[in-house]
Amino acid sequence: MRGLVIAYVVLFSAAIVNSVWGAGEADKRFLASIEHLINIAANLGTPSEISLIGKPTSQSSTMDTHRSTSDHAVDGNTNGNFFSLSCTHTAPDNVGNPWWAVDMQQEECVGLVVLYNRADCCPERLAGAIVRVGSNPEYGQNPACMNRVPASPDERIEIACDKSGQYISVELPGSGVLTLCEVEATSCSGNDKRMSEETLLLNWLKRELETDNE
Repeated sequence: MRGLVIAYVVLFSAAIVNSVWGAGEADKRFLASIEHLINIAANLGTPSEISLIGKPTSQSSTMDTHRSTSDHAVDGNTNGNFFSLSCTHTAPDNVGNPWWAVDMQQEECVGLVVLYNRADCCPERLAGAIVRVGSNPEYGQNPACMNRVPASPDERIEIACDKSGQYISVELPGSGVLTLCEVEATSCSGNDKRMSEETLLLNWLKRELETDNE
């Protein structure tokens, strides 16, 4: 937000100078540069989507190798009807802590994970699930996100995270069936990220001013 305010203040000041002294070619280029700066600053600190579509996935077991494979949770389809063939499903007889995981193939700072629950049946199965983010391929060793899936989960569940790593995993403590109809993630947008971007913006503005004064 501060970057956007800075940009608008500079634009307002430049407009006053332009109205008083007139606009030469350098002034026009300066104003165009500031407008460009505002467009950049408007996106400071805004979380962006981390694309998981098509990324490698795995799960503890699979009920049906046609209807319920792990890749169904990153196919871009949020349809919660299991029979739409776009949900995962671990084997009912699998004993102990069913899990699902996606490899983002690089380290990401994950601010939010969105789980799409099954909508045509038994949404309570996902209750208590833990979302983890980290770089340990032993997914259960990675740090857990801030909260678990609630006792009465909705069709769409947001889990705040703010953790960095290569893997996102969903784990269901105890026995049960884990079904996910889509998993999405967005990046972090912490103060450190905004501050570093604002520093880059101010340095860029300084270079533009120096160029205009040559």
